[in-house]
Amino acid sequence: MNGTAQTSTTQTVQRGLPSLQRTIPFLLLLAFVAFREFNPQCVNLIDDGPHTSVSRKHEMTTQHPGCSHFGTSSMGDLWRGIQGSIFNSTYLPDNNDRVDDNATQQDDDEMIRLKMIEWTQHLMDFHTTERLRRALGNRPSSSTMLRVLSIISDYPETKVPLKILITGGSVTAGHWCIDNPVGWNGGKGGAPFKDCAWPSRLERHLRQLFFNDPNIPGVVVYNMAVGATTVDVASMILQYGLLPEDLLQPDVVLLAHSPNDANALNLEQLFYTHLNNAVHAAKRLQACDEHLPLVGIIDDNVGMNNISQAMETTARYYATSSWHHLLYINYGNVVRHTLLQRYSENRTEPLLGGKFQVHGGMGFHISMAWTVVFNFMSVMMDSCYDYFENEEEAHVTSNLWEKEASLESLQNVSWASASSKWIGDLQRTSDPSSANRDWREALKANELYCQSFESKEIQPVCTHAWMINKLAGIMRPRDINRAMKPVIKSSFGWEASGNFYSYPRLGYYASEEKANFYLEIPVTAPTIYFTVLSTVSYGPNFIDTNLRIEAQVGRNNEPEVYNVSGYHEMQTSPLVPHKFKLPQAAYRGDVIYFNATLTSGSYFKIAGLAFCKQ
Repeated sequence: MNGTAQTSTTQTVQRGLPSLQRTIPFLLLLAFVAFREFNPQCVNLIDDGPHTSVSRKHEMTTQHPGCSHFGTSSMGDLWRGIQGSIFNSTYLPDNNDRVDDNATQQDDDEMIRLKMIEWTQHLMDFHTTERLRRALGNRPSSSTMLRVLSIISDYPETKVPLKILITGGSVTAGHWCIDNPVGWNGGKGGAPFKDCAWPSRLERHLRQLFFNDPNIPGVVVYNMAVGATTVDVASMILQYGLLPEDLLQPDVVLLAHSPNDANALNLEQLFYTHLNNAVHAAKRLQACDEHLPLVGIIDDNVGMNNISQAMETTARYYATSSWHHLLYINYGNVVRHTLLQRYSENRTEPLLGGKFQVHGGMGFHISMAWTVVFNFMSVMMDSCYDYFENEEEAHVTSNLWEKEASLESLQNVSWASASSKWIGDLQRTSDPSSANRDWREALKANELYCQSFESKEIQPVCTHAWMINKLAGIMRPRDINRAMKPVIKSSFGWEASGNFYSYPRLGYYASEEKANFYLEIPVTAPTIYFTVLSTVSYGPNFIDTNLRIEAQVGRNNEPEVYNVSGYHEMQTSPLVPHKFKLPQAAYRGDVIYFNATLTSGSYFKIAGLAFCKQ
């Protein structure tokens, strides 16, 4: 026993010696750090070395003016503190909103309202900070978020609001968003409900949080969502400026087309073409601003109709956001697993407010708005921390980029970066050399453009363009007729008809064989392309349909023939932009002659036309 004990004690002492040997240098290091912190002379000596440009952050920085809105550095603490405001700005309908012809008695209305409040509280209980923060897939630069925050904080003096543009499909537009599990009927059928869709809710939340009043217009959200549209339609809207006059330069652009992108687009084309085009079109809206607009992708598809397609689309969204340095919010990460646990095909799911389908009910829109505002605020708070720590990334010019890239030592590198706003597209053939070259060339080209910007005559992008969209003022048949009137010369078998909110959807329809319309378009700006936005569907009306187009620039040039099919085999009916190059470029004073005939089938729908430079 004694021998064993002695051996064990000896081994313990021997094992302890190396530990003590390792501890002594560590203690000396701690003593040196403490001496450096409390001895100014030592600090000065060290800071006189090669890193003198690095500031003592807490001593040399001040708080960003917009960051005073946050009384804490913890998003969890902030969220718990503002839940009352969030709850109050969450839409709770009352009798004044009822459009049903058979109104219930006042007592029944009050009971439904109390049930609505209780249900909303249960939704808030589910949306913990742990769940909500799962949604943030990629964060943009702190400098961009601080610019956004500055616009908000300056509003009381400038009266210039933060402008947020959101594009999307029928989900974002709010179709079926009034569905709920408590029996409230605030509208007819599945029509969008103005204050129900998540973009409207986002606007109210941000106003409530920053101005303590959802009616103060310091933040304005423009919902340009149109049913059946993919992100390539967003490119058309942004590229051709199919926007209201006061929205030509939004501060934030959010792309929310996930369900349609997953179902209607080839994933390779989505990643290598459509998303790149949309991102660049959004960034060019403020070409000469290094930071704005903030561009984000809102992934609102939880995959209850096709999980694999939803997840494959999510992968493309994440890669695009990472490459282009975008804001990426993935709503599915908040609710998907819980919905799968509770899945029942025909049951109304309280978490969604409706059935397990693409179009979620009111619960979906409440949850979406909370998810977006939580992560929006979270990224803002992180950016405030970066500002306080003097860690937000500065941008370099193309000249400084080339100068620093040639340095062999890191000693004199500023570590500022070229604006990711002008990074090139990621292609299958991309390599470090081509990515570097494309980025530098794009940055140089934009610098030259912006240097001469004031001396240029700014020309419109399009000679003639219209598209069905509420904010663009095309939401009735007479609006289409008004848009076509200046250029249409004859029409046979075509008619503007339909409804903006309900079926049949609004469009310019061909309803008989050989239907024809003929346009003469006076050119007012350089015009190289034309785009036909039309419905492509698997429905029986669309089988074998073909629109034959003859386009000609001037009477003395030969026309060229183009064909647009109205049919595809996928079980979807999206709006698809068909873009073609004119036979030759057209300039001011020219006339484009455009002759469209339905050569096969007796049914076709056009939702927009554009004759533009790009």
